[in-house]
Amino acid sequence: TLDRSSAASDVYKRQVAVVTGNSRVEQYLPFLEPALQKNGWTIVELLRGGCSFISPDEESYQRYKILRGETRSSSDFSETFSESVGVVESPVSDTSNGPSCLEWSKAVDEYIEKINPDLVIAASTYVPNPGDQSEEIVPGFDKIVEKYTSRGIQILGIRDEPRLKQTPFECMDPIVENGLKDLDEKAAYEIAAKVCTQPMGEIYSSQDPAKALTNFEREPGKLYLFDPTPWICPDGECPLIVGNLFVYMDSYHMTSAYTRSMYPLVEDKLDEILISAAGE
Repeated sequence: TLDRSSAASDVYKRQVAVVTGNSRVEQYLPFLEPALQKNGWTIVELLRGGCSFISPDEESYQRYKILRGETRSSSDFSETFSESVGVVESPVSDTSNGPSCLEWSKAVDEYIEKINPDLVIAASTYVPNPGDQSEEIVPGFDKIVEKYTSRGIQILGIRDEPRLKQTPFECMDPIVENGLKDLDEKAAYEIAAKVCTQPMGEIYSSQDPAKALTNFEREPGKLYLFDPTPWICPDGECPLIVGNLFVYMDSYHMTSAYTRSMYPLVEDKLDEILISAAGE
């Protein structure tokens, strides 16, 4: 078990940032990790596929299940953490026999309370499946903001990534096969990608719902918000291909290659947030 007071953990003499959430938060790591490492932060990653970090209470959990449109079975849950150089990972598999998202969020909350990090990074909004509901604040994230900032923990809330109507290749392959046979493969997919591009308004709310969370910020902590949509859906369109990179690996996960390519574009903004969060 990790303990920031342990003399053996020299790594914890630095500022500690916990990155927590589902696999969609994990897709942001290719630009989050280099930003945190550049600014001298120790990174603790508490990730579980299929589970956003929600407020660990029944009301928030019930709302989250509605957003997801499914339920998960419950079981006993014990968490272990392993330490590497500057990065601590929580390898929790997303199986039907695993903990519910409520149990997992409770375990994360207890761990955060134990190590008392300087910064917690998590998704602040949830984008449901297309046509189900509108983008909204992650259930209970207002409670998380109020609880942690009142204890002096900074919060960085990141807007969720898109969920598409169908996987990129489900949309593009028939177009390429039926109408673009005379073109080379790269050109054919570029044209098909344009046809399959979704307007941002079909995926996101007109404004980032997380802006309302500033009402729950409490001193001495601070809430920071980061909206990556200008680099995911530029000019109000969410393309499937940018340059020579596929943006999505499926209908609800971006590719690590694309999010890695975003780092030089978001570096200055993340530096500004991380320097402020460190109190420098």
